[in-house]
Amino acid sequence: MTSHTSIESKYKSILQTQNLDGKYSTTNDDYDVLDQLLEKEKQHSSTKTWNKLDNTQKLQKLHAYAEKYGKEHKLPMKDVKTLKSFLSQHLHENKLQKTKEVIYNKDTREIISVPILHFSEETQRFYLKDLDGKQPSTLKSLTPKRVSEKNRVNSMSEPEISSAL
Repeated sequence: MTSHTSIESKYKSILQTQNLDGKYSTTNDDYDVLDQLLEKEKQHSSTKTWNKLDNTQKLQKLHAYAEKYGKEHKLPMKDVKTLKSFLSQHLHENKLQKTKEVIYNKDTREIISVPILHFSEETQRFYLKDLDGKQPSTLKSLTPKRVSEKNRVNSMSEPEISSAL
């Protein structure tokens, strides 16, 4: 947020230069400097990685990828529209946010692939499949339970105690 406010203040200071009369005026040079600043900001924001892009840019890139995917797999327009709505829905559900979920080339500014995207031929539907697979059980990562002599005697029933002695 601080960079956004500093950029705003730069633009305001460029556009509003005060004359000796106390009036604000702008010149064509000021607009040229402003255009240069905006162009630099545009170039800087367009070379971001996938997880740094904002949602509107991500959505545009996903729609372009859906068109490309449809042409590569020779899908009808109906399926391409379904894919677009599917991708936008999952983007709003905070899926497709990580760099490992979407392979994005920041130099060409296009999505190369979405490895977790799959199409079921049987049901004619798209779905997202986890890359990680099953998560390991949390019980396996816990330390083993310590069994002391006192706890073992308390947990045994009456017949087990007599046989243990």
